[in-house]
Order: sequence, then C-alpha cells, then structure tokens
Amino acid sequence: MQATESITLTEATLIKVMGIGCGGSNALAYLFRHTPGGIGYISANTNTQRLVETPVPVKIQLGGKPLGPNPEMLFARQCTEQSEPEIREALEGTMLLFMVAGIGGPTGRGAAPVIARIAQSMGIITVGLLTLPNPAQEPAKYEAAKIGLSELQPYCDSAMVIDTGQIEELYGAISEDDKFAIINRIFQNATEATADIIAYTGIINIDFNDIASILRKSNSLFISSAAAEGENRAIEAAKAALNTTLLRKQGIKGANRILLNIQTGIYDINLDEYSEITEMVSDAAGPFARVKCGYSMNPEMGEKIKVSVIAADFRD
Repeated sequence: MQATESITLTEATLIKVMGIGCGGSNALAYLFRHTPGGIGYISANTNTQRLVETPVPVKIQLGGKPLGPNPEMLFARQCTEQSEPEIREALEGTMLLFMVAGIGGPTGRGAAPVIARIAQSMGIITVGLLTLPNPAQEPAKYEAAKIGLSELQPYCDSAMVIDTGQIEELYGAISEDDKFAIINRIFQNATEATADIIAYTGIINIDFNDIASILRKSNSLFISSAAAEGENRAIEAAKAALNTTLLRKQGIKGANRILLNIQTGIYDINLDEYSEITEMVSDAAGPFARVKCGYSMNPEMGEKIKVSVIAADFRD
C-alpha cells in the first residue's frame, strides 16, 4: 500500500479548542504546546492576567474589560453574553469545537453553556472536555459542577468528563501537578486522535462526516488512542487505547457507535494485525456496536502502529 497524503488544516476551517476559565486555560496551554498542527486554539477568560499568560494566538476577554480572578458564576455568565460578537468571530468557519473547562469553577460553569449555545446556533459540533472537582474534598463545588453539567447538556453534543476524585482512587495520593498532567494527556489524546482521522486521507477512509455522525447529540463520549511497536504492536496499541478507565470504568462496553482508525508508518499493516485490532475493539464494545474502521499511513510513525477509538451513544 502507498503512503497516504497529509492534509494541512487551517485554523479557520475545521477544529478548534477553546479553553474556558483558568482550569481550561491550563489545559489549553498544554495542548497548544504538545498537540500537532491543524487545530486552532482560543482562550476565553474573565481573568485578564491568566488570559495574558496563556500562550495561544486567539484570546477573548470575557466582558470586554480587564478583570481579576474568581468572579461570581452569574457575573461570568453575563460577561460571556456580552462577548458574544467576539466569540462568534473567533468561531467563524469552525466545524468542530472542543471546549475545555473545569465545570466546577465559576467561569467554567458560567461561560461554557453560553459558548456552547453560540456554537450550536452556528451549526458547530460541540464537545466538552470537562473536569469535575473531587467530591470528598470540595463537596459544594462538586454539586455546583453537576448543576453546570445539566445546564450545559442542552447545547453540547457530547462530553468527556473526568472526575478528579477517581484519579486518586487509581493513582493514590499524587501532587496537583501530576493530577493535571494526567488530565492534560487524556485531553491531548482526544484532540489528536480526532485530528489524525481528518488529516490523513485513508486507504480505508473515514472522514469528518463520519466523525460528525458519531459526535452529534451523543452525550457520553469515549476518545482514546495509543501507539506501539515491536512484534505484538497491534495487540499492545489496541489494549492501551481501550484501557482508559478514567473516561469510563467499563471502557467502550455498551457503545452503539464506534469509529476505529488504524495508522501505520513505514511498515504496512498485515491481515493478522488488522484482525487482532478489530476483534479486540468489537469484543470490548459488545455485540450491538456498529464499528466503522479506517486505515491510513503516516511515514512519521516509523515502525509504530497507532489505534484510535471514538465511541459514543452508550446504552447505560
């Protein structure tokens, strides 16, 4: 098989990631530095100082004037509504928007539903990459975050939600820096996996229309990818992609719709590897899942194989 053509995506045409509030800005800075090109980045914040410090090209001062930290939620929502013209301008031409926010914070909870409503009115598919506070440490903030999720749901097509309390259950007592590093890598994984599917015209092709059909109005969402090399590269990559328990404790079990993308580098995939990956994904999802599979080549992968999984429309 011949290597597939890489397509450079412009910021104005397809995928954008918007960091909302201080929690969203922290993750946005990581994504901007570590995710490949083809994605546009926007920071939206009431906090002027944090907005200045965020290293992305497009910044929106919510409310239109310099403000300090920790606004009230309703004030943050009002500021976001006042900034609707700037938000619309920043989103012009976008087809898929990832919104990154700590939904328990006042700006995250106040601004995210407004921004999602604006994006929805522009026909943009909107996906939340959201964090919940630890309910044991911040019970009031956790309850506020749950209300924020319910306020966001009517305007957001789908969401990946990470409960930070589950991180400590899995990893034990770790530092805040380590906790946010784990979250950042999961969000990077999701945006990069989605961009990969679009950026390479596949030998077995899946494209933006396939992504749109699985993300639109799907509520709960699972996006993960992993790469491996060596003798058992197919099994190891598939196993790692499916083993993201922070997204869903049961992985992709119960998903009705799945996009599976396989990408190789200088070494083509063989039929045994292809069968191993597709069977592992189908077995993990269960008998009712509709799996659509794509395959592309990217010489920069070298001897690795990469498996990306987007699963949605869960029955539980």
